[in-house]
Amino acid sequence: MAENIGKISINLSNDIDLQRALKNAGVSDDTPVTELAVTGTFNYIHFSDIFDKMNKSLRELDLRAAFYDAYYIKKYEFSLFRNEKRYNQLEVSYTDCDTLVSISFPESVTQLRPDLFNRFSNLTSIIVPDDHPAYSSENGVLFSKDKLTLFRYPAGCKGKYVIPDTVTKIGGHAFNACTGLQSVILPPSVVTIGKLAFYDCAALQSFVISDSVIEIGNSAFSGCKGLTSIIIPPSVETIGDYSFKGCTGLQSIVVPLSVKKVGDTAFARCTGLKSLKIINPAVKLGKGAFYNCTALTTLDMPKSVKYKQNNVFEGCTKLPLYNELVEENKIKAIKQTKIQQLKKTNAYEWVDTLMKNSAYPYKIIRQANKLQLLVFINDRHKLVIPVSFKDFQSVIPKLMDAIQRFETAINEFGTIYIDNMINDRKGWTIHHLPTARQNELELK
Repeated sequence: MAENIGKISINLSNDIDLQRALKNAGVSDDTPVTELAVTGTFNYIHFSDIFDKMNKSLRELDLRAAFYDAYYIKKYEFSLFRNEKRYNQLEVSYTDCDTLVSISFPESVTQLRPDLFNRFSNLTSIIVPDDHPAYSSENGVLFSKDKLTLFRYPAGCKGKYVIPDTVTKIGGHAFNACTGLQSVILPPSVVTIGKLAFYDCAALQSFVISDSVIEIGNSAFSGCKGLTSIIIPPSVETIGDYSFKGCTGLQSIVVPLSVKKVGDTAFARCTGLKSLKIINPAVKLGKGAFYNCTALTTLDMPKSVKYKQNNVFEGCTKLPLYNELVEENKIKAIKQTKIQQLKKTNAYEWVDTLMKNSAYPYKIIRQANKLQLLVFINDRHKLVIPVSFKDFQSVIPKLMDAIQRFETAINEFGTIYIDNMINDRKGWTIHHLPTARQNELELK
């Protein structure tokens, strides 16, 4: 295998692909490149190809001297995307690049996918020019131009990080998969913690949510297995779906009076959680909000909080109320079975009584959730009608009138006219029988 070479510079354009540019720079295909500087014009294909080819060696990528053509579309894609700005957000297709430690973007890259940096697990520095129109960087951390939003903290940085006091929003994926991050200090300016903001920060041990935070986004702390305690301040109104799912180190949670909604599976699979206190008597608990919190033994919650409909505590086997829920569910299941059986019996009897009083030969077939009524209009035409157990009482009174109208239509106009009638009645079908004898066989 060829030895790694130092920094090289290549010139790209929409007419020059990566392979040709490397050849022009005197670099062979099998040469591992560690530092790459790009000039000229690059597009989304170039960007993805760089990581497809160099994902095992590239440490530094400098794009600051190049122009990003966000409007570039391959010829065969032109008819699909026209002249829309389809590729204004850079992305890496399917390749992780664990060797990359530094990446620099030009002013022409004005939109970056929030999850782009998830593929660079050892990245320690993200750099943009000082006069960039959309972003700014400080100590390798990417912010919005006005520094109100922390856009991305490099995943390779470790230890403790103090967020600047200009920041009001932690963006989506901002600290996603920062596996070496142990502690984060939030300033009192932060209002929103975005979705997946601290997702899978497995080493994160302590986190204090400032009193200014109103919303904790979906999956914000999901998978933070090292997190042992979290204090939700009385400013928070919404705890998003999956927000603390799988935080197995959490032992105690207090949901304050300010919280109006706890999202679906927000604390699901927090298997170390032992104590839970919910203060707001009107809080809405999402589906499976505390699903499978198997160590939960202590629950302090107002009686008015509704939890039975959404299986909020399903799998919390150590809770005293768990056995009550199990028994209630058993009783409900038995009742539902009886009701279903009664509906089946009643539906059959109703349909059978109706048809006995008619002149039509018929047959009733029982199915899982409905009856199938076969009505022989004449020697050559069979009408198949589904009758649901759920709404049979509203259907049956109109059934005979509909059957008679079908007979009239067939006798006077033939089967061509009834196509529209069939389309108007969901599930109804008309069958053309080759012989009158078939009627007799089906009725047996």
